[in-house]
Amino acid sequence: MLAWNSPTLSAISRDLTAQDATSNALNVTAATVLSDIRRGKLRSHHLSPVIVQTDLHQSLQDVLSPSYHFLELRRRAVKLLQKLYLASDYEVDSNYSQTCWGWVISISDLTGNSQALDMSLQSLCVVQSFVHGITASLEHSLHLYDTALQKLREDVEDHDLKLSKETLATIVVLSTTEVMFLNRVDNSWQIHARGISEILKLRGHIVETSDTVWHNLCSRLQTICVLDGLIQRRSLLLTPDCWRKLQGKLQGSNGVDLGKFDQLIDIASEVPVLLEETEGLLERPLGGLGSSPMQGALVLDGALSPIPFKPD
Repeated sequence: MLAWNSPTLSAISRDLTAQDATSNALNVTAATVLSDIRRGKLRSHHLSPVIVQTDLHQSLQDVLSPSYHFLELRRRAVKLLQKLYLASDYEVDSNYSQTCWGWVISISDLTGNSQALDMSLQSLCVVQSFVHGITASLEHSLHLYDTALQKLREDVEDHDLKLSKETLATIVVLSTTEVMFLNRVDNSWQIHARGISEILKLRGHIVETSDTVWHNLCSRLQTICVLDGLIQRRSLLLTPDCWRKLQGKLQGSNGVDLGKFDQLIDIASEVPVLLEETEGLLERPLGGLGSSPMQGALVLDGALSPIPFKPD
């Protein structure tokens, strides 16, 4: 069972500190995009407030109705996120799966019914419109966010739904939403890391190496877990080799080719365990590092040795 902290209005801050990359340029973050928006540097032809508000209004009406066409709703949400979440100029081409935002595009390919996913998508859309100053209030987003969490709790109690791509996609969307609007001291998005690992352990025998949607979701899920491991300075619940197997990354496999971002995350996934081991060594009494300072230095040097680079 996953656990989350429900947000309150007092936890919402306009001081958005999200560091999500918003384009192929690695130095473009949510903070820099906000700054550019204020200075009027970004081109506005992608963002028509009237169109965004109309689409949001229609989507909110649909998702709150007893019955709705979820595939159409999902496609509309993804189109909105292409304008709002990917705020800088970009081109969606056949190589989008090798980018850090490929998961956004892949969601429109998910065909399973999931109210949790649809609610979380709408919540993220409202948050992003708030970031751009198009929406004045986060009230609708909070309502959708809370509802999505409740639906997700129900889904993870269901054996079949728990293992679905739609459930994993919901976790991806909710964690992204939490990074964007929860107070900086709140760690709700990090709590998902344990739930992600537990679900993927149960899915361990299901390796969909030729599935682009699965690859994009798994890449984003790994990113969440690696960031949590780096912040907590503790090893990942799923080892780097487990992540490689899940995505068909092992040498000689027929899995998808790794993009530069995936290569970076693959290397970074080795770091949390080194941080944990190093902290453990530093917390020991001096005698625990060896019978002499030289032996202790050698032990520390071994723990901090650079990770060998594996060329393509």
